Amino acid sequence: MLPRESLRALHVYFPDPWPKRKHRKNRLVNARFTELARRVLTPGGVVYLRTDDEDYFAQMTAAFAANTDFCLAEMPAELSRIMTDFEKDFLAKGVNTRRAAYQRR
Repeated sequence: MLPRESLRALHVYFPDPWPKRKHRKNRLVNARFTELARRVLTPGGVVYLRTDDEDYFAQMTAAFAANTDFCLAEMPAELSRIMTDFEKDFLAKGVNTRRAAYQRR
């Protein structure tokens, strides 16, 4: 629904991990998502990802690594300092969160 090359950034923070193996097909970030992100991001646009689920993080990073239209990017320090309520709750419980950024070529 978004116009092609209309966004400079996409932020996907703590999407539902669908942890059961049979439900993983419902996860938002997958190979199809990387194609959709490529379409709506301007060249140089970035997707910022955060999750507390280690398995989902592995899937996210694998999906973006497999798409040659993206490369791993630095997470800006000022963005790293901003925490969502989910992240604050996870950190208070001792749960680590994972972050990654991928830039459209």
